[in-house]
Amino acid sequence: MVIKKLSPGMVVYDVRRSTGKQVFNGKWQTWEVRIIEVNSENEQVFASWNGNAPRWYLKTSWSKWRSKRPED
Repeated sequence: MVIKKLSPGMVVYDVRRSTGKQVFNGKWQTWEVRIIEVNSENEQVFASWNGNAPRWYLKTSWSKWRSKRPED
């Protein structure tokens, strides 16, 4: 993901491999991320991850987000 493609009000997806016992099944999990504000100078994004309270995310986090929800 590139910071120029992110804009307030946009919904993107965080996709990660399952942890714990589910790891043996090879499952992937998807969470919605609602973007509230984008600070391109500092490369930070203020967003709400999975309906939680919004917080600032650094490039190490938001660069892995996807614009389209993966097919199950």
